[in-house]
Amino acid sequence: MVPAGKPERKPVARRPNSTSDPGGEGVGLAAEEDDRLTQKVAQYLADRFRAQTGVDVRLDAQAWAKVCRAAARARRELSRSPVCNVCLPFLARDAGEPLHLDVVISQRQLLELMMGEGR
Repeated sequence: MVPAGKPERKPVARRPNSTSDPGGEGVGLAAEEDDRLTQKVAQYLADRFRAQTGVDVRLDAQAWAKVCRAAARARRELSRSPVCNVCLPFLARDAGEPLHLDVVISQRQLLELMMGEGR
């Protein structure tokens, strides 16, 4: 029952939060694309690290998880900034020496990864 003098409030139907699919039918598609792009960025970072150090971080579960988290952060940062510096100190070891990842990624490189050109 509504108190006198106050209008009755009607429940609001809420749609899923998706700008790319206002009807809500493909709600998971945007998230799936984000995941694919994050994986491409992670692969790019791992390839760069391997080229610089000769160590493949994909073979170490802990190091690979760090790279994947850094890739997700980089992808988000590049949505609002022209460049992003990915710095992961002590990512791996080689002959007892610590190895660090320090890579700058630009929005252009991200776009190339999105289009399938970059690796």
